[in-house]
Amino acid sequence: MRAGLIIAALAASACASMSPASRLENRFIAFGMEPPMAACLAGELDEDLTGRELGAVADFLERFEDADRGRPGAAIDAIMSMDNPEIVASIAAAGIACAFRR
Repeated sequence: MRAGLIIAALAASACASMSPASRLENRFIAFGMEPPMAACLAGELDEDLTGRELGAVADFLERFEDADRGRPGAAIDAIMSMDNPEIVASIAAAGIACAFRR
């Protein structure tokens, strides 16, 4: 029991210290995106958005409906529904850039 609590505390602290770009990449993967595409998108967004904006996108995706996680394109659809046109434009540009790198 005590070992389980220690492991849970360590896992929670690791998540808290994760960079916003890493959190975002993990969210994209959780939505079913291929890891190379998730890494590309997170990297592009890391160059274009502030840490606060990256965190906001990751937080938004963490709150998104669990039911949609397995649906292809769910992450992109979720972000496109955000009420921040600058973030949405950055995501669209990152998606185009990463699509051409495939």
